Amino acid sequence: MDTLDSRRATVRARIEALRQAMARNPALQVFVGAGYYDLATPFSATEYMMTHLGLPAELRPNVQMKYYEAGHMMYLHPPALKQMKADLDAFIDTTSRR
Repeated sequence: MDTLDSRRATVRARIEALRQAMARNPALQVFVGAGYYDLATPFSATEYMMTHLGLPAELRPNVQMKYYEAGHMMYLHPPALKQMKADLDAFIDTTSRR
């Protein structure tokens, strides 16, 4: 049975796995795109988790958060899709040079 406690434990485990991966590989870059109107994964909850990873100060800049005037499926809103593409292009361009 899927309970709130089991879902919370799953989220904590995923966040811990990301923290460990970033600690093991300091070159790892993470891009997080969030829609302001996303009711499935609210941007504020995602933002909270990403800012509470427990990363050392030197690794915190490796997490980039971008926000879009859209819901869960940001790519269905043409202006958000255009901005997300530009943001991802910039992320890939920047991180591939490191």
